[in-house]
Amino acid sequence: MVERINKISEDPVIYVIDYSYLNEDNMIGLALKLSEEVNKTNQAAHFISIFNNKSYATPRFMRSVEAATSEVQNLIQGQAMLTKKIILKGYNLMFQRNFRSFETVPKAIEYLKINSSKKL
Repeated sequence: MVERINKISEDPVIYVIDYSYLNEDNMIGLALKLSEEVNKTNQAAHFISIFNNKSYATPRFMRSVEAATSEVQNLIQGQAMLTKKIILKGYNLMFQRNFRSFETVPKAIEYLKINSSKKL
């Protein structure tokens, strides 16, 4: 099985989370696993979340993410997404942030590295 949470950079810390093709329960489990990892390391980090046309950010998933990240909100420096615009709008409304969407992981990494000193 492909690992769905990958730490791809140490400076700045960047995680890639791939929700592609997962059902709601598995997406929630992945979000919880990531939150535990961030809480355990206690390091500020950036995130790239990948959603495809088969992964849905349902209200239950969004509420679970909100609950899971509440403990580590101060460690979330920035987030970029590979996603549909509707998911991005939902994230930005729920978390009152300005997360950005990109077409490729390398473009998202470049954006996060350039802006690593800012809270995005």
